[in-house]
Amino acid sequence: MVSVRVKYLQRHRGRDRKIRVYFRHPQLPRQALPDFDDPAFWPAYHAAMAQIPKVEPKAIRGIGTFARLCED
Repeated sequence: MVSVRVKYLQRHRGRDRKIRVYFRHPQLPRQALPDFDDPAFWPAYHAAMAQIPKVEPKAIRGIGTFARLCED
């Protein structure tokens, strides 16, 4: 069974969000890439990707000023 581990890194100010995916197979050396044709790989991959928190987009700055300009 392929184990897939996902690391979700986020810097302090909300910039540079990085997603790192680690693949581990018991019979392979640590640095080896997984067998992408293995039917057990993709469900484990998608299950790990589902654990990543979704980041809400920030509110657009100055949208109130823009709306007031459009009303005129």
